[in-house]
Amino acid sequence: MNPLHPDCHFCKLLDDLTGVSIVYHDAHLVVIFEQNEATDCHAVLVPRAHAASLLDLPPETATRIMYVASLLEKAVPEVVGSTGLALWQSDPEMPEVGVDFHFHIHLVSHHEGDGRVVWLPTRESPPPEEVEPMVVRLRDHLRDTPPEGLRLSVVRRILEQRHIQGL
Repeated sequence: MNPLHPDCHFCKLLDDLTGVSIVYHDAHLVVIFEQNEATDCHAVLVPRAHAASLLDLPPETATRIMYVASLLEKAVPEVVGSTGLALWQSDPEMPEVGVDFHFHIHLVSHHEGDGRVVWLPTRESPPPEEVEPMVVRLRDHLRDTPPEGLRLSVVRRILEQRHIQGL
């Protein structure tokens, strides 16, 4: 665990991933399949390094997170039969997120008839025995993910510019 953030939920979780369904992981991030949610697929992309916002992440980590999110955007509809996805990140300044906010991105499937996804749709979670096969199928889609050294130069330059400009 990152000793600078002992009260951070995600730092604690990353320190001990026992019992967590991991869809993907590398040196930059872990993708966790959230169970017990009101949808059939809710993945959370969490950087290994503690950072309060996207702008606090090193550009290579931010690039990697968005790249893996784009791969999941292709994989999730195939795996769960959804018609689309909601992808969002909460603002660390929101009072309900607590003091030690750890940047993370939610990726939630939605289906025809769910309406606009503001938080979570009202779809039932899959039963526990269906979760691991879904996680395995999502992993299969990410199996050919290019190595971490891959440079997405355009995205990286934009993130570096914003980081330098303090945007």
